[in-house]
Amino acid sequence: MSAGPATLTDLERFTAAWDDFSSALRRARSRAWQQPAPLTPAQYHLLLALSHEPGLGVGEMAAAAGCTSPTATRILDGLERDGVVAR
Repeated sequence: MSAGPATLTDLERFTAAWDDFSSALRRARSRAWQQPAPLTPAQYHLLLALSHEPGLGVGEMAAAAGCTSPTATRILDGLERDGVVAR
């Protein structure tokens, strides 16, 4: 048996729910722009390696974090740009 067309009440409920969802999404996006971005897993692993041995070179940090040296360099460049690390 097929369902008939949605009643106006169903459509009104859907529209109200959609409006609520859209408003919540706009609020969440606004809050996200106001807060610093959290660390990615790759950034976290590099910083964790550095916290255990502050004198590590990029290659050693990369090995400890499980990534390549070029990737570690790009991650560190971004962290330096964001003011998280200083070289």
